[in-house]
Amino acid sequence: MRKQDLAEQVSKETDISPEVVALIIGSTFEVISQSAHDGKKVKIDGFGSFASKERGGYKKRMPGNESETQISKKKALTFSPSTKQVKQL
Repeated sequence: MRKQDLAEQVSKETDISPEVVALIIGSTFEVISQSAHDGKKVKIDGFGSFASKERGGYKKRMPGNESETQISKKKALTFSPSTKQVKQL
C-alpha cells in the first residue's frame, strides 16, 4: 500500500480530504524519523515502536581474493511491532 492509497482510505473513513490526510501522514512519518534520528524512541500504543540503532563497524573478507574491507558503523531505523500486532498476524 502506498502513502496515497493510505490517505484515500483514511479519507473515506473520516470525511477529511485526501490531500489533508496525506499531509498529516507525511508529517507523522517526518516526526517519527526525526525523533529516531535524535535518539528518541517513538512508541505508538497498539502498533509498535520505532528507534534508531547503531550498528558497529566490522571487517569483511572477500572470498575471491582474500582481501579484507573495513565496513564503517552506521545507524539504522528499527521497528518492533506491539504484542497486539504480532497476535493479529
